[in-house]
Amino acid sequence: MTEAPQPPSAPEAAAGNPEVPPAGGPAESRLVRFRRRLVREIPWIVLMLALYWALSDRQAPEAEVGKPAPAMTGAWLAGGSPYVAPSDGKQTLYVFWAPWCGVCKTEFKLFGDLQESLGDGVRVVGVGLAGSRSEMQAFVSENPTDFPSIMGDSTVPRRWGLRAYPTLYLVDGDGILKKTWVGITTPWSIRWAL
Repeated sequence: MTEAPQPPSAPEAAAGNPEVPPAGGPAESRLVRFRRRLVREIPWIVLMLALYWALSDRQAPEAEVGKPAPAMTGAWLAGGSPYVAPSDGKQTLYVFWAPWCGVCKTEFKLFGDLQESLGDGVRVVGVGLAGSRSEMQAFVSENPTDFPSIMGDSTVPRRWGLRAYPTLYLVDGDGILKKTWVGITTPWSIRWAL
């Protein structure tokens, strides 16, 4: 049994073997070099196109001030029953938070009696996202406030265009988005916007 001849290794080709031209040498055509480069670059091109597609076309527009607020869906953390956005003419302040967010913890300490300080004309609803129900319940018990929280469903961040925690949205009694705050916010700046 005879062995099949093996192709020369790269060092043999580089040593001047006249049968095998070195890669990139004059005997290699432009087309072959282009194909090699294309094969190396295709994964990067595909990755960049996928990222562009994922971040541009599919990203929901941010909720816009002066336009109708997106639908709010979720379940009350305390009871698990579905949350239904009320239509009683009261303004609603949605406080979006996440259980792992350090700034949210600081803000909740400032917001301890927010509902009481804003009065009856405004309803405050916390919206917990990006965590399990038990993580959210632990967050609320460690950072008590005088307003209830819901566990927003997975579609809420996309519909509202949420990009950071904490974020607050003030929706007027007609369901129109009136004001947004991103990052830490004080009760005084909220009162000023009312």
